[in-house]
Amino acid sequence: MNNLVTHSQPPGNPFVALGAALLAKLESEQPDFAQLHGPASPAGRPDRTFCHDLADRWAGAHPGDVVLRGWLLDAQGDPATHAPYRFVAHSVVLTARGEMVDVTLPDSERSRRFLAHPYDVCGFFGILVSPPLASVLEVFVAPPAISIGAGGTPSGDAP
Repeated sequence: MNNLVTHSQPPGNPFVALGAALLAKLESEQPDFAQLHGPASPAGRPDRTFCHDLADRWAGAHPGDVVLRGWLLDAQGDPATHAPYRFVAHSVVLTARGEMVDVTLPDSERSRRFLAHPYDVCGFFGILVSPPLASVLEVFVAPPAISIGAGGTPSGDAP
């Protein structure tokens, strides 16, 4: 894939660097999908605006379980049409049994790939609460380079 990030929304760094790191994870890591376990909210219904709190509450009530902070791949980008990759900040739980579960989203929701936050780029909550607020990150990628090969036929890197 080797996508070149052209820009992000919110713009600038650390968002561009975060987007590049998430794209690198998409390319290099085995896809991870959390089992949808919700709703875990006290009201008995999912509340995606409190996923971080719900995951913390779950881990506190289940010794040995830990919270994983990261990003759901909400939309696969398409450099050819300039459609951005869309990532949504999210927290899931890694159980003591080694299963990754989402305690916020109901099992009726479509499953989305989860990527652990790349802490070597920036802090997770720091990026969420600093202006501009960034619970959603859109990453725009340059289209693949096209060159004219032997015989005048176009060739290039496939997305």
